[in-house]
This record gives sequence, structure tokens and C-alpha cells, in this order.
Amino acid sequence: MVGAIAGGSAYYLTRASALPTWYNETSTAITVEAISPADLLAAKLASGDGVRYLDNSRVEITLSEAELNQMIMGAIADHTQAATWLRSAQGMDTTISNDRIESGIVINLATVSTDELPAGGQQIVDQITQRFPALANRDVYLGVEGSPSVADGRLILDDNIRIKIGNVSFTVDQIANRLGLSPSQLEDQLNLSLSQGGVTLDGIEFVNGEAVLRGTIP
Repeated sequence: MVGAIAGGSAYYLTRASALPTWYNETSTAITVEAISPADLLAAKLASGDGVRYLDNSRVEITLSEAELNQMIMGAIADHTQAATWLRSAQGMDTTISNDRIESGIVINLATVSTDELPAGGQQIVDQITQRFPALANRDVYLGVEGSPSVADGRLILDDNIRIKIGNVSFTVDQIANRLGLSPSQLEDQLNLSLSQGGVTLDGIEFVNGEAVLRGTIP
């Protein structure tokens, strides 16, 4: 998995230890229990905030980067194994650039409860810290980047989705399953949240740094 990193030197250490611009040491830890993407959607529909009705049953819901971040965070939090990463995270953020989104956490690997991680997740922590001891007690960025779309009423992630450690990118096959949450599992959790929020998707678009969901409601 991290063979690409292990094969490098100081260059890869610099890239693997890079932190996103949104992060700073004052970022607060995430309270997983407080996150509810279904409640977020239901509240927007109830208030009409960012909601435009296209006809009697079709709606257009605009999500800011912060709201999209909450949805993704909630989907991860609802997945038992992946939630371990969130419980140890220093912060999480989601950014939108053109039609691609990047969502990730900053985490100090020394705070991760490896006993709760899947075997692959334990291996990732071990390999990173063994190859780069300097990262063992430093904040590290773990992220995912891709272009979601909608097919047959479901939100799907594109085949070119990438997983990032710092500024080093990996394909899904190289790392995703070992982190404890595959793209298909993340898709399932997001679609469940949408369903629980009362929305059946038929389209998604990114406009001016915001996500625009289109779908039907009961």
C-alpha cells in the first residue's frame, strides 16, 4: 500500500507530511455523535433554506462546503470501522473545486486506537510510522478526492477517485479497503442518509463552490 511512499526519501516525507491549508492547530476534535446528515436535509427542507421547488415533488437543494462536509462526516460516522478515524481526528473539511470534491481529516497517528481499526488500517499506521518515524507524533492528512454523479437514483463515486496521505495520492485498489471504508460502502452510507432525509436523487451539480442536489420528495 504505502510502497510508493516507502520507495522515496525526504521528498516523500515532505509530501506525506503536508497539511491542507484549512487546517491549523486550533481545529477542534470532531463530536461524532452530534452529526446527522439526514437531520440536516430534513431541516433544510423544513426551513426552505437553500431549497428551490422545481415542481410539486422535485426539489433542488444547495449545500455549502460546510454542509456537504457534515453529510460526508455523518456517513463515515455511521460506519463502525471508519468512525474510529473520526474519533481520533483533529479536524475534517470538505472543499469543492470545479466538479471535484476533496474531503479529509487531519489526525495524529499516535492518537489512533489501532485495536479498533480493521487489520489493513493497523497495517497502514504501522507502515507509515515505521518508514517515517517523524510522522508518528505529528498531524497527518488523510483524504479522498473524486467527482460524484447520480445513476438510477443513487449517488455514485467516479472510477478515478483517489485516496491521499498528505499530498501523496493512491488509487482505491491500493488503499481504500484497508482504511475500513471502501467507496461503495461510502456510497451506501450517503444514499441511506439521503433516503432518511426524504430525498431521492436524480442529479448533482457543482456551482460556484456549492453542491446542488436535485431529486424528488414524498
